[in-house]
Amino acid sequence: MPFRKHKRNRNELITVKDCKSFFYLERARVEVDGDCLIFHQVNPDTNVPEILPFPIATYQAIFFGPGISITHRALALIARSGTLAIFTGQNLSVYYGCADVSTRSSENLQRQITFYSDPEKRMEIVRRMYQYRFPKTQITAKGLKTYLGMEGNRMTAIYKKEARRTGVTWTKREYNIEDMDDSTPVNYALSIANHVLYGVCAAAEVALGYSTAIGFIHKGHMNSFTYDVADLYKAETSIPAAFEAVRDGKAHEDYDILRKRVHAYCHEYLYRARILKRIPKDLANLFQQSEQEQEQEYLAGQLDIGDGEFYKDATNYGRKIL
Repeated sequence: MPFRKHKRNRNELITVKDCKSFFYLERARVEVDGDCLIFHQVNPDTNVPEILPFPIATYQAIFFGPGISITHRALALIARSGTLAIFTGQNLSVYYGCADVSTRSSENLQRQITFYSDPEKRMEIVRRMYQYRFPKTQITAKGLKTYLGMEGNRMTAIYKKEARRTGVTWTKREYNIEDMDDSTPVNYALSIANHVLYGVCAAAEVALGYSTAIGFIHKGHMNSFTYDVADLYKAETSIPAAFEAVRDGKAHEDYDILRKRVHAYCHEYLYRARILKRIPKDLANLFQQSEQEQEQEYLAGQLDIGDGEFYKDATNYGRKIL
């Protein structure tokens, strides 16, 4: 028997402030029964196939990992519910892309552009990012080069600290971007761990309506803002995960084995740091708004035509033809 037959209208949809943030799913077939999203999965404990109804409209975004098979009707239902479908690697290790919702509000993106386009506001964001990393230091109106120098010293100290803690030999951060295998085990592990963190940050940014490309410290790359945000969390997540993964490996270990261990350690560190809960709060603070303002109603029920007045959407205001 179908879970639900009639379609939702906008008044039935849950507002974003009442929604849960994100949901991650892998190894399942996603279908629609009636007007309900359902998952076909094998119970890992009993090895018995199960059919699970899912309240899609109660989530801002759903992350689809490996092993997902999804029908056209399921994606259409997700879009109608105002939920963002994001496709990632296992445990959000890679951000591949998303099926965006055309009726979502662009308010957060517009705010991001406003801060970026004004040099003074852009430096405000830069200073807040560095204040986050140096909570005990008063970040004053200095130039970006000064902040970059401070960050370089901080990262050098963090690498040395992790090397002492884990007993892993450390010289400096270097790698061949064309051939990641052409590097020391710890540098290889750091590259893989950072890549996992980038995937989580990019997915969260897109889910909240920001652009991954509009960065404030990093520029010129489609993931510039992702790199900005990820740098806030590396010291407590990807860096210790990478050093521990190398510490717990064997000499001359195959890099494929090391990569799998890095992924596992990163997942544990990201989970303990509650990154997906912190990113929305930190971005709201970064752009000087509350989480409630940041998570405004995604299904925009009105359009700004350009003259400062708001009109209901899906309405033709031209001459009526009798």
